[in-house]
Amino acid sequence: MLAGISHDLRTPLTSIKSYVKGLQDGVAQTPEKQRDYLDIVYRKSDDMENLLNRLFLFSKLETGNMPFNFRPVSIQKYIVTLLDSLESDFGKNAAALTFNGDVPTLKARLDTEQMTRAITNILGNSVKHNPGRRVNITVALGERDGRISLRVQDDGVGVSDKQLARLFDSFYRGDESRNNSSEGSGLGLAIAKNIVAAHGGSIFAESHDGLAIVIELPIETEMETEDGHNEDCSDCRGRR
Repeated sequence: MLAGISHDLRTPLTSIKSYVKGLQDGVAQTPEKQRDYLDIVYRKSDDMENLLNRLFLFSKLETGNMPFNFRPVSIQKYIVTLLDSLESDFGKNAAALTFNGDVPTLKARLDTEQMTRAITNILGNSVKHNPGRRVNITVALGERDGRISLRVQDDGVGVSDKQLARLFDSFYRGDESRNNSSEGSGLGLAIAKNIVAAHGGSIFAESHDGLAIVIELPIETEMETEDGHNEDCSDCRGRR
């Protein structure tokens, strides 16, 4: 992990230093060239900031210091609303989002902000790792073995069996040389795994006709208290 951090910070830092040196030495002599150099420095700085933000989030998740705000939500309503909000941005990146599911009564106990982060990480990977082609992503929601099943399937190139076994490792990108930091930090799926685990769920991947990431979550049930109010069972386990 430390090697991955060092590499992913060193690469943009080296680039920043070289372009700043070029500005100092007068290599960029025209205003247009200087502006190009400064734009590159800004983008590389932004890459470093994004990586540091992800590292901070990942460390909080790994150490159990991330505060979660769980509440019962209709899982189907939540997913449909999320996909609607993302449709325009993904369309600009040549990706089509499709929802498939009919479980309007199922509820899950979610921190919607953190679960949204996990799902957008998964969806974003389908776009990043299939450059130059239109990607169709189907989000299927259902119930399996007494748990909520959320399957994110793309029709991209998929991954090898070796890569499949390491997808959720921190800093793993499938690119052993790690030369292209623009493809991501390698923390997206590791963060998603930690978020799903904090929800009492599990996550795994399958590679067949593209890549599928499957999230399984406990179904949230409610029980009626003596005063006639509904009480979340997850809140009353210790009082039964």
